[in-house]
Amino acid sequence: SNRFNLSKPSNLSVSSSDYVAVYMQNGKVYFGKMQNSDTDEPRLTDVFTLNVTTGQNQSKTPQTDFELVKLTDQFQAPTDLLVLSRNKILFWEPLKSDSRVVEAIRKYSQQN
Repeated sequence: SNRFNLSKPSNLSVSSSDYVAVYMQNGKVYFGKMQNSDTDEPRLTDVFTLNVTTGQNQSKTPQTDFELVKLTDQFQAPTDLLVLSRNKILFWEPLKSDSRVVEAIRKYSQQN
């Protein structure tokens, strides 16, 4: 009898989203849906990036704020496709469907 179950665990499809976080060598992090991940030019669609601002709150303690920004909302107004150079990627990781990033993307999509 075949004792090895090679199918994916059923909870995997529930817990993971279509989104990945891609960490680049230059320190940027992009979030989106990856295509062609096994090629030299993986593609991200539905792309977001993080704007990080550091400042002081009212009690003068340093504060870091993270804002999720849609790539198409940026100054140069690019299209919603980011073609990456594989050798500039440090690594990427799938995001869970309950991750704060994925929730923020969903909220953005509902509002726009």
